[in-house]
Amino acid sequence: MLPAHLLHGEQFEACGVRRGLFVSGFYTGDPLLMNRVKWRFGDHRDILVRTTEPVEHAVLSTIVSISTSEFHLTADGDWEGPTSEAQSVADAEATCMGEAPCADPLKHDFLTTIENLSALQELAAAIPDSERVGVMSGQGWNPTGTTLTFRHQLFRHRARDEDYANLADWPVYTYTAREALDALGYTHYAVPITAYDFEGYTVPPNTYEQHFRGALAQIDFTLAHDVVEEKDVYRASIRSMRVLRHP
Repeated sequence: MLPAHLLHGEQFEACGVRRGLFVSGFYTGDPLLMNRVKWRFGDHRDILVRTTEPVEHAVLSTIVSISTSEFHLTADGDWEGPTSEAQSVADAEATCMGEAPCADPLKHDFLTTIENLSALQELAAAIPDSERVGVMSGQGWNPTGTTLTFRHQLFRHRARDEDYANLADWPVYTYTAREALDALGYTHYAVPITAYDFEGYTVPPNTYEQHFRGALAQIDFTLAHDVVEEKDVYRASIRSMRVLRHP
């Protein structure tokens, strides 16, 4: 059963979504998922694809409780200056961590999710006994203590003839980020997360935290693998998100 603190509408919604995800065939909580995906290995990056035609990116779906800690799912990724991961605001990513939902059947599905993602990581790993980083953390004797990191690239380089909205209208939360974003001029454009609230309305970029921090959510994502500095690095890139239970 789902937690008693869920509202009736939210409980119905989460159960209904779960059933639909099993039907889709790409739910990470489905024990049969591994039969439907495979790695396409490339010279620089490996991507997870479908095993059936058309062979394209496999968009996986999961249901997680979004952690209130290490929450950087904001319009500027909480960028406050150059870091090793984001030298420029143009490299900023919105990130959040998914945790196990607090009760079955979603909690049980999360255990299957960890099993599936662990198996997928091993299939793509290029360096024996290397550290697997980027998506799963906290693995140990208790799989429900594992967290999953999801990412979204907020800004992309603009092609010469592309026409996108001015970055001056994009919300940021620090003077440093505002100044850096303005300095980009027209070389980049902002990419909002495809995000929906409980009622199915689009979530504006300046309210990501309000809607998703601490919420139960469906996250649709793609999975990729690289080798960086002798480590197997994985990336779960957000395709879309939807609130299933309010924070």
